[in-house]
Amino acid sequence: MLFCYCGCPEFIVALLIKLFQRLNMLNMSDRQVVSELYEVRENENMYPEKAVLSNYLFLAEVDIPDNTYHHLIYSPLSGTLDFLDDDTASYIKRLIKEGRVLNMDSQLGKQLWDRGYLFEDYDAEQRQSEMLYHELLKFNRDIQRHQLSIIPTYTCNLDCVYCWQDRRKLPGIIMDAGTVGKTFEAIDQLVSGIDPENVDICLFGGEPLQADDNVINAVKHIVEQSRSRGFRLKAISNGVNLREYIPLFGGCLDVVQVTLDGTEEIHESRRRGNLGDFWKIIQSIDHALESGISVNIRVNVEPENIQSISDLAMFVSNRWGTNAPNLYLSPVKGGDIEHQYNGLETVKQILQMLASNEMPKNVDLSGYRPIRDVEYIIRHDKAPLQRFFNCEAQLNFWALDPVGDIYACYDACGNPGMAVGRFLPALDLDETKLGKWRSHSSLNKEKCRSCAAAPLCSGGCVYVEASHEKHSCDMLMDYYPVVLSYYSRKIYDIAAGGKSRTIGFICS
Repeated sequence: MLFCYCGCPEFIVALLIKLFQRLNMLNMSDRQVVSELYEVRENENMYPEKAVLSNYLFLAEVDIPDNTYHHLIYSPLSGTLDFLDDDTASYIKRLIKEGRVLNMDSQLGKQLWDRGYLFEDYDAEQRQSEMLYHELLKFNRDIQRHQLSIIPTYTCNLDCVYCWQDRRKLPGIIMDAGTVGKTFEAIDQLVSGIDPENVDICLFGGEPLQADDNVINAVKHIVEQSRSRGFRLKAISNGVNLREYIPLFGGCLDVVQVTLDGTEEIHESRRRGNLGDFWKIIQSIDHALESGISVNIRVNVEPENIQSISDLAMFVSNRWGTNAPNLYLSPVKGGDIEHQYNGLETVKQILQMLASNEMPKNVDLSGYRPIRDVEYIIRHDKAPLQRFFNCEAQLNFWALDPVGDIYACYDACGNPGMAVGRFLPALDLDETKLGKWRSHSSLNKEKCRSCAAAPLCSGGCVYVEASHEKHSCDMLMDYYPVVLSYYSRKIYDIAAGGKSRTIGFICS
């Protein structure tokens, strides 16, 4: 028996695998809901009389060792990719340009239908998309760890050139023991019924690990409260004073994220503090690794430091050898809503570095979503699942700050107008404000509904949109064709191998 919905069997395969892994934990009413989401058809060759081309399609030109196929089509909704001959590509381009309805009386039309590139009408596509969004949102909330960030202070000992936090407007107070106690009273309610093993407490700031007695005392109380509940502990720190804090954690710090934006001169020009801070950070990483603490090194990338990545990667590799952390490259977004991924030219520069073997092996590019998604296709012979949402603000994230405000997003912290509740004197959530973050989706934004990237996008950044009072866009529709084209030879090898059900060829 073949499960399919709206004529797209491959569209459902990946989702079913995930959903039915979960079924062992569901009761019969849940099973009934899941089963009713799908239409069971014994005969897959059921086609409507007319169809329309999906809104969610990327078409990329490719340069591969094949004289027949010069284009690649990718549907992030169905999860299918196909190499197209010139006639098929021209036909699809005309359909996109003219928005025509197809008569389903040709073999090509049936191929496009079977691969999930066609729908009976746009309402059918919208219904299918909404079904997937709600089910996958529920599924991800069930399986994702619960992330709670505690901000003991907004103060910081560095002055980074790209920091989005305005120190002049942020409160300078530091959590005391009483506030920490109230913080955990609220956390107990927020994660009530959740296995403590699935709860992460993350120290965040400002800078949460400063050489300040009041900050040290606050962190001590946070560690004690976390340990008593069996919560996992993490930290996001600039690393300057990490070494002094390691004994305080007593072995209960699982992982710390430290930022290095380049070798010494470049790092200190971007993350400005005291002369020699770079080497204090390096020595802190030394001690963290020796203490069994996992270290993630983040590199905030802008055009100004991208060429230094190779030197930094070599330094890291030489310093820590086989224990060296990977470098996680993260685009600096700031408040520039027109260039949320540093601009297309930066992505092209990264791809050029990959092509010329200038990109070090110990670099993690998953911070660039199009590269992450296409590399997933290469590794797994199939596309990632559709989501229509993206960040932690839509899942299980909370941030609690020293003045008693609660946020659903890291970037919003310190802006009281974006708080979703309070925990002083007691927990009080504003469900209306919270709903704006938790329900944010490309599906409920009119400007995103016909965008090819919508199944992979959250409809832009809620924080940037709210703070600028205008539509935010991650510009993913521009990035995917470029990235698909770059990786097309590897994708072609998968298709030519004939083992993937979701990557193939269509020839008119």
